[in-house]
Amino acid sequence: VGTFLPVAIQASNVTQTNELAKNGIKLTLPRDNELAKRFLGFTPEVQTSVTIFRAHQGIEVSDDRVYWRGRVAAAQADGDTVTLECEDIFTSMRRPGLRARYQKGCRHALFSAGCGVDINEYEGLVDVTAVNGLTVTVAAADTSTDIDIDGYYTGGILKLADGSMRYIIDHTGTTLTLIYPFENFTVDSNGFEATVYPGCAHNVDACLNKFNNLNNYGGFPYLPGKNPFRNSLQGSIV
Repeated sequence: VGTFLPVAIQASNVTQTNELAKNGIKLTLPRDNELAKRFLGFTPEVQTSVTIFRAHQGIEVSDDRVYWRGRVAAAQADGDTVTLECEDIFTSMRRPGLRARYQKGCRHALFSAGCGVDINEYEGLVDVTAVNGLTVTVAAADTSTDIDIDGYYTGGILKLADGSMRYIIDHTGTTLTLIYPFENFTVDSNGFEATVYPGCAHNVDACLNKFNNLNNYGGFPYLPGKNPFRNSLQGSIV
């Protein structure tokens, strides 16, 4: 399954209550631990799962039993330690209820099941030529990339070959501005390839003309600007 390394970890007691939110645990690690360093300054772009095994002395490792499972929900650094607050895995089974909002903008996350747009159809390759903090200079690697359209990748994703991803907050020309930098991100004289995915403005124009996906639009674009049941200094629509 993987390689386990011995590390000094302090874990809080595992409890079981009627409220799943209170069944979490806290893991305290040294600040220089590789896992702890991933939570210093920024939150990892992928979910971190936690599994606690329970074993008895004299029993084979293959006979260990899973004692607790969950995921890291938050992290806090204090001096030489980092505390990871983990929530029980069963919290993911709670029903969120009705999340739809009566709003003009689309409520769906781009490339989600509700959106329906296939992310693979909109991926493009770019050559990363320079990096300066949050800004990354790129050039189109093939015809699948619309890097010449300002704003096309605003709100999108830049993905490296190792799977690490960053949110793009601005796209102007050949410059992409990231929400936060990659770790140990350097470029040699030859540069390297990365994958980019466009963003969405969550309005009718982007849904229709950019993704041809108006049938799945999750908003109500013709919502009136005034409340018909309100009578104020601005008046009502009736």
